[in-house]
This record gives sequence, structure tokens and C-alpha cells, in this order.
Amino acid sequence: MDIVLLILVILLALALIAVNIYLLMYYSHPDDHGFGISIWPKILVVLGLTLAFSQVLIIPLDASNSRGYGSGLRLDILWQVVLISVAAFSIVLAPFALFYYCLLYTSPSPRD
Repeated sequence: MDIVLLILVILLALALIAVNIYLLMYYSHPDDHGFGISIWPKILVVLGLTLAFSQVLIIPLDASNSRGYGSGLRLDILWQVVLISVAAFSIVLAPFALFYYCLLYTSPSPRD
């Protein structure tokens, strides 16, 4: 197993999470009051962005591994884990977070 490639993957994953947290902070609405309120949906946003970006970044890793530069990494298992995680996120976690956020953190409209 190529230790340099493994270290690169770990560092890239940490950088990806840091960039996604920054994007969440930058584009969040001022009414959300930072990270203190509705932490569960914000964690899922960071996880969703990380899964979306990691799918794109696994392609060059798979290409370099298949050409013999990083022999020993089982990327077929990594692809299965990522794709099953995306399916579970899309079918279960994202709708749950949407309904949870809308139910608890939106004010009801006043009735006339």
C-alpha cells in the first residue's frame, strides 16, 4: 500500500470538510444564528457536500490506483461505501432533516 497516497487522501478529506464548513458559514442566513441552533441539519449539509465532492475526487484516485501508482488500495469497496452512503443520505437523512428543520425552526404564519 502506498503510504503517500493514503496520507494524501486523509489530508484531502480533512480539507474538504473544512471548506464545506466554511461554505456553510458563509452562505447561511443571518436568522439561523450561527451553529448554535439547528445543529443536526447543518451537520447533514456538511456531510452532503462532502459526499458530493468526494465522488468527484475519487475518480482521479481510482485512475491513479488502476495504473499502478498506488497499488493495494481497494477502491471497489470505497465506491460501494460512498454510493450506498449517498443513497441512504438521499432517501432517509435529507428528507428527515428537511422536515425536522421546517417543523422546529420556522415560525407559524399568523392567521387573520
